Amino acid sequence: MLLKLNLSIDLEAGVLQGSVLSPLLYSIFTHDIPKTDPTTLAIYADDTAILTRSKQPYMATRYLQESVERIENWCRMWLIYVNPDKSRALLLARRRVSPDGFVRMFNADIPWSDQVKYLGVILDKKLSFGPHLDYALAKGKMATGMLRSL
Repeated sequence: MLLKLNLSIDLEAGVLQGSVLSPLLYSIFTHDIPKTDPTTLAIYADDTAILTRSKQPYMATRYLQESVERIENWCRMWLIYVNPDKSRALLLARRRVSPDGFVRMFNADIPWSDQVKYLGVILDKKLSFGPHLDYALAKGKMATGMLRSL
C-alpha cells in the first residue's frame, strides 16, 4: 500500500526551488520525520511516499493512518504545509481487493486512486506499468511529431 504526499514549505522556512543543493538540504531538514514500523518513507525533495504492507487491507490502512498522524505532528512542529488535495493513496495487490477504510490528514480524507505518479513514474494498483508505458509512448509520439515538422 502506498500513500503519496506532497509536502511544501514556505520560502521563509524552506529551501530555494531549482537549486542543485535543494534536494540535499531538504533531506537534511526532513531527516527526523518520524518513522513507524511497519511503514517505510520514500522521500526525494518534496515528494514523499509512505509505504506499508499487510495481508489485510484494513491493517495496511491502519498502519498508514498511524504514520500519517505522526507525520502530521512533525509537520505542525516544523510549520510544514501538506496539501491533502495533491495527496493520494494507492492499494497495491496481486488480486482484486478494495481499500478498507480511509486515511485522513489535516482533517481531510486522502482519496484512494487506481494510480499515482511518483518521481515521474506512474504506478498503478497492479504494478503493471501499463499506464506509465502508455504515457511515455504518447509523449514520445508527440516529440516525434514535433521533430517531423522541422
